[in-house]
Amino acid sequence: IHFYKRDFMAFHDNRLWLLSHIHNSFISSDDTGICEMVLAPETFKEEVTRVAKDQNLQSFLPEVLAGQEEVDTFRPHSPDMKGSSRPRANTALQLQQKMLPKEQEQITTIHWKTPPKKSEDSIEQEEELFPRKQVKAEPTLKTAVSLLTQQLESLTPGEEQNPWQQYARFEGSHYREGVVKRVEVFPAMEERSDSVPHPIKVACVKDAKVKDVVGLVCLKYTIEERLPRLEPPAENYSLFMCEEDGTLDSDFPALDWSEPFSKYGFLQLALVRRDSSMSGATPAERVTLHLPDGTFSQVEVERADTTVGDLLEMGLHKRARNFPTSKVPLSYHLEAADVVGVALDPDSGLSTQAGSEFYIVRSNSKRVSGPREQAQGEPASFLEAPLFKSFNVQIITKVRTKVDIHLGISGERVEIDPQQQATWTVYKQKAATYDMDSIVSCEVVDKQGEDRKMFKMVYLTESGWRWTEFEGEKDTVDAVVDKVNHLLEMRQSEARKLRKEYLENKEKKKGRRLSTK
Repeated sequence: IHFYKRDFMAFHDNRLWLLSHIHNSFISSDDTGICEMVLAPETFKEEVTRVAKDQNLQSFLPEVLAGQEEVDTFRPHSPDMKGSSRPRANTALQLQQKMLPKEQEQITTIHWKTPPKKSEDSIEQEEELFPRKQVKAEPTLKTAVSLLTQQLESLTPGEEQNPWQQYARFEGSHYREGVVKRVEVFPAMEERSDSVPHPIKVACVKDAKVKDVVGLVCLKYTIEERLPRLEPPAENYSLFMCEEDGTLDSDFPALDWSEPFSKYGFLQLALVRRDSSMSGATPAERVTLHLPDGTFSQVEVERADTTVGDLLEMGLHKRARNFPTSKVPLSYHLEAADVVGVALDPDSGLSTQAGSEFYIVRSNSKRVSGPREQAQGEPASFLEAPLFKSFNVQIITKVRTKVDIHLGISGERVEIDPQQQATWTVYKQKAATYDMDSIVSCEVVDKQGEDRKMFKMVYLTESGWRWTEFEGEKDTVDAVVDKVNHLLEMRQSEARKLRKEYLENKEKKKGRRLSTK
């Protein structure tokens, strides 16, 4: 093998030295990896020993293997090749030498040493040389105090505040008209010196709920110093519908607290205190009483606290005008609806009776009619028309809702008695009575499917013609219409004399419609 370096050439015939030289110096120059495979680190000692024995070079073997044990744990590689760096320019060296003294001048090296502990004598000596001085506090300058600050400071912390102040954020009087709702509220509990009611004018934001408006009304009530004083919280009060003069309409329930106030379109409302005693009271039950003249009445009682005698007195007092007066007082008793001719003990409790329908019967007499279920849906005859009968139908209210009622018809009057209604409804139907002489027409106006019909009853009032619409089962509606029409044909009245005019006007309107088509 020949090695060339510049102009010199050397001849080497020592195979042992050549293997060692290749292994340690030139193994990294072979890109093919063959050199690494031939002279692997694991078999290098065995290969060198074998070559030394073949060439009689055992004397060179210790020197070749002298440093091999130190690098057995590492992979052999060629020495790092570093080229000579370019010498720096003289200008850079001179600049560095000039800047070095300036940098050294700016650097100050301080060696930290732990100070020795002072003795008591040295401490006392320092206190004598440097005694402590007392610093006097500078007097504070008096600043000018505004009148508002003086008024705020004059307020005592224990002075009573308005308990409704938290609802002031719902005040909408300072907003424009499009985002506020205005309403007049009449306090039902207010003590007035005159009979003229003075409402509280409230303007609230539209996102306020009913409970927020109640608190706002209480806030304005307190600010205006009205009496009596309202006691918080706002849950003690409710808003009810009322007339324009502030008269409370108790037929409608209170406004729902959780609903937005903008949902209701009322302009006048009444603020009423809730009766706390009613919150835990048992709900009243409606009981139907059939009177001797064929009519009926319904009363609300608490079954647990009412006796049969109390129920009889309530029925007689409510319909006192229906009972005949005579010099000899008449006695009455109650009978159950399903048991005829057996008087109930007046001292027994009403809770012992299972039904909710009773008959007031005059002593030594019989019932005028049987239970109302017997008359339901039966066709009316001309002779039976004056007798009292009751029908289960539905009345269509002013807001087009349907309420279950008992429609009682006799030769003298027509009675509308609503059945048990929910505690809160959109429209609460009132009980009403119409004189038979004021009724002028009763006819079917529409069919609601195959099994139900709608009929309308027209009657005369002081303000003119009025009508009420009803809906019920087909057979029931036919029986009601036949019964009323029989009564209209039996007796004549001032209103019935006007019936002909009413029908003629109806025919004229019908003819006009046909002529215009």
